[in-house]
Amino acid sequence: MNCHNPWRQWFLLLAAVLAVVPTYAKNPLEVSFISERNAIVPGSVLWVGFWLKHPSGYHSYSQHPGGIGLATSVQWDLPSGFSAGAIHWPSPQRVMMGEHRAQGYRGEVLLMVPLLTPRNLKSTRITLRAKLDWLCCGRACHHAHQVPFALTLPVRSEAAIERRFAALFAQARRSWPRAQPRWQMSFRQQRRTVILTIRPSSPADRWALLGLMPWFATDDGVIDSTKAQRIVPQLDHAFEMHLPMHELAPTSIDELRGVLVTPRQGIFVRALRRP
Repeated sequence: MNCHNPWRQWFLLLAAVLAVVPTYAKNPLEVSFISERNAIVPGSVLWVGFWLKHPSGYHSYSQHPGGIGLATSVQWDLPSGFSAGAIHWPSPQRVMMGEHRAQGYRGEVLLMVPLLTPRNLKSTRITLRAKLDWLCCGRACHHAHQVPFALTLPVRSEAAIERRFAALFAQARRSWPRAQPRWQMSFRQQRRTVILTIRPSSPADRWALLGLMPWFATDDGVIDSTKAQRIVPQLDHAFEMHLPMHELAPTSIDELRGVLVTPRQGIFVRALRRP
């Protein structure tokens, strides 16, 4: 095998990360399985969440970690008739794995998931079960595999918001990236750099956005999260983002997907290549 193969280098780096700490070491990430409401109402959508609390100096990874890292994942074991939707991911933060930039979370974050409940429930209490995998890194990296969680709730015709978690769920919803359908987005390629052009709906929006120092979080690994990005204002109310491509990315792409991240809010990016 060619020792310079980029896939081999990536797997060797990942293996080194996972081998940093023995499996018996205590994982520093605190995780709680919580519900937005105090009961299960048959035939409704119940929002639950995994509340991640990172110690100072530690982080975990988002759905698309970037050049390095492993996303938190969930495997459900639900009663008959229940079904789980996808995790609703907050806008990512920039985190550092040694000298490498990645996409993840610090502090406290709630990963929300909608559960569809069946209309006919004969039990008066239901236990929801799940297993989580995550990678938490700081001074060292700690890999958690198939950690079990369980949450038991009563079955009722009505349910109330859990007051102790109300603010947490509300904040999580505000942290989801938003679409800006009136903004124009397109890109062109210049060798191994993607030049993304974003034209907000007004000049005021552009200057407000640039003042927040936005950065692009890649959805599919096309952009190299470990390298610096450059912002270039244009004469009209647009601006360009010069984004280095990952070495494993295709030579040419037709669509760019990701999130434009600011301290206030994330904005979905779906840009097509200019003809």
